[in-house]
Amino acid sequence: MSRTLVLDSEPFSLLTSAHPKAHGVETRLRQLVAKTLEGGGQVVVPVLVVAEARRRSRSAGVDRAIKAFQPIEVDLNLAKDAGSLLHTAGLGSEHMVDATVMVTAAAFQGNVAVITGDSNDPRALGSTPSDVTVIELRDLG
Repeated sequence: MSRTLVLDSEPFSLLTSAHPKAHGVETRLRQLVAKTLEGGGQVVVPVLVVAEARRRSRSAGVDRAIKAFQPIEVDLNLAKDAGSLLHTAGLGSEHMVDATVMVTAAAFQGNVAVITGDSNDPRALGSTPSDVTVIELRDLG
């Protein structure tokens, strides 16, 4: 079964670098992405993650990285689901990107992993769907 990786802001931002580091977490993240794609899987990035990364990174790097992955639009149903998740968890809009990442992951079937810089962010939203694994960047190191 092929895997779907859903990238949160920090891992996506790492992948926008034109000059990747030769070691460490960034290298392992790039290896995981390559292995997923080579195995017929997909790497998806919710468009709100792109917005957050573009706020922090150089535009050219973000544009280059987005070409390699599948951007996921936030439609009305996804927005409603993210808002409901925030409401249920009692969290504010500062967690909107995390909520969008999690509902995006939940929309895919099978072997799904969310790659995040802080596993507390998605876990603060409540229970993770049984077929979604949360992988923190530091665990790749």
